Amino acid sequence: MAPVEEMPPEGLLAVVRAQAELIAELRATVAEQARQIAELTAKVADLERKASRNSRNSSLSPSSDGAIPGRKPPEPPAGGGGAGKKKRGKQPGADGLTLAWREDPDRVEGHFPTG
Repeated sequence: MAPVEEMPPEGLLAVVRAQAELIAELRATVAEQARQIAELTAKVADLERKASRNSRNSSLSPSSDGAIPGRKPPEPPAGGGGAGKKKRGKQPGADGLTLAWREDPDRVEGHFPTG
């Protein structure tokens, strides 16, 4: 391209028009890329949400935890697998007694089926 001092005004106008067309094309490309980025970002967020669901944090059954590849299994409970968790039933140290039968109760109530 010739230096600016030597270029006639018509040549400068042609260069400016070509640059304006190029800028318009680039703006359209950038707008399309921005639309694609927004679409892909939403898709990634949806896939991450679906991949993070398991039987502990959703209504999925426990049998589906390993059925879908890529899905994370539920994390074990905090505290090393339940080391400090109470077991079911009678706890150690509890007296284990129930209300005993009395020879002379205060009152007697009869419970009979109806119907």
